[in-house]
Amino acid sequence: MAEGVIRGTVEGSLRVFRGVRYAAPPFGDLRFRPPDPPAAFSGVRDAIEFGDICAQPAAGGTTTGSEDCLFLNIWSHDDDIVRPVIVFNHGGSANGVGGSNSTLGGTTLATDGDVIVVTLNRRLGALGYLAIDELIQESPRTTAGNYAVLDVIAALEWLNENIASFNGDPARIMLAGQSAGGAVSCGVLSSPDASGLFNSAALHSGGCRSRQVLNDQVGIPTDGAWAMDEHARLVTQLGCDTGGDVLGCLRDLPAEDVILAAAQVDADFSTVIDGNVIAGTIQEALSLEVAGSLPVIIGSTADEMVNILGPNPVADDAEYRQVLEFIFEQPLSDDLYALYPTASFDSASDAFLTLFGDLLFNCVAEDMADSAEGGAPAYLFHFARGFDNGPSAGTGAFHTIDVAHLFGSFDNWGYTPDAEATAISEAMRTAWVGLVSDPSVAPSYLAAPATAWPAYFSMNQQIVEYGEAIDIATEHRGGRCPSLSALL
Repeated sequence: MAEGVIRGTVEGSLRVFRGVRYAAPPFGDLRFRPPDPPAAFSGVRDAIEFGDICAQPAAGGTTTGSEDCLFLNIWSHDDDIVRPVIVFNHGGSANGVGGSNSTLGGTTLATDGDVIVVTLNRRLGALGYLAIDELIQESPRTTAGNYAVLDVIAALEWLNENIASFNGDPARIMLAGQSAGGAVSCGVLSSPDASGLFNSAALHSGGCRSRQVLNDQVGIPTDGAWAMDEHARLVTQLGCDTGGDVLGCLRDLPAEDVILAAAQVDADFSTVIDGNVIAGTIQEALSLEVAGSLPVIIGSTADEMVNILGPNPVADDAEYRQVLEFIFEQPLSDDLYALYPTASFDSASDAFLTLFGDLLFNCVAEDMADSAEGGAPAYLFHFARGFDNGPSAGTGAFHTIDVAHLFGSFDNWGYTPDAEATAISEAMRTAWVGLVSDPSVAPSYLAAPATAWPAYFSMNQQIVEYGEAIDIATEHRGGRCPSLSALL
């Protein structure tokens, strides 16, 4: 690789390299700036242990991780065969998340998928997204925020330059991610900076919009002007607005202070549409092919909100109505209830969870697939099968269950896969690897026999459904998404 020589480990048929630095540590003067390239070094460095995860909140009002965290991990093969590469962005932004998460262990995907797997860390929260006027003024590009997006782009640039040293093909790289990792991948897809760095994408439960959709900004992504007002509250909370050097103050503080203060102001630190790093919404980006003509797999799970809000978030119909009225102004709250009435579901909680799953994940996935129509194909999936044993049995197709199947990381969930789960796992790997291997051809949605995955079109909806069987469905989420979109 360009910076120097590293030494990993041989694990079965794989060569594994952990804690590989792809950018300089973003602290001190580099905090709240785009990532710098990593420094060259002499001698041989071990790449055996995972690097630190990025600094983030932890339980009990504490923090964990480090600012020296811009590392990636590579599961390659112990031979000289050149293979395609799947780069996967982890979900979450707190409590110990990173590219080293056990759910993303690359051994099964790399081995059974016959592919190279890369996971990585990126800056999180305020450290990854702070956008204030002072940062805009100092930026050569006259922009601020989106440092996490730029981290991922820097990792892709590093891979384009170096992955051949690991027998990876730089012309066949898929960008993938789940939840917050799906959202940052949407940011990359919306960035002209990323053009030419990958040939395909996969978005798992990528809400790809701000939490502010739950307030008066329903359906409106975070733009630069809104973010500057929102993020300035952090400067005040930290006391950095009282002196003359706001940025010096922000960069001198311990990372822990920034993280805890961000939690106190409860601002939304996420992708900023600045018309520069991020050209526009993900829907616009897919329609205009901002990052290139890239086929994309898009999907979500049937029960996204169960392990986010719990199985019983409201006690009864009255509380369900009350919560809707608290979040949404009338008549929107009434219209949403009319579309998701308790009477049409098993319980008020079921209606509530279905509504918010559609609002934040499922209908966003459908909307993105609609937006890609007319350009490179979009392949839509819906994951509808839960675990039938282990601690998560009975919780349905919860948020992240699709990632467990793609990576075959069932042990992490205490689950013993049955024949159906194994078949889904194999089919997902076949499709994802098939798309990155040759994006000009529809991937097979079955492991065998080879069966072309039909591209999604709004007038001819065909969705791969991972349920008790793997089937092509012609209706997504009961057909509710167009009606929901019309309300927003």
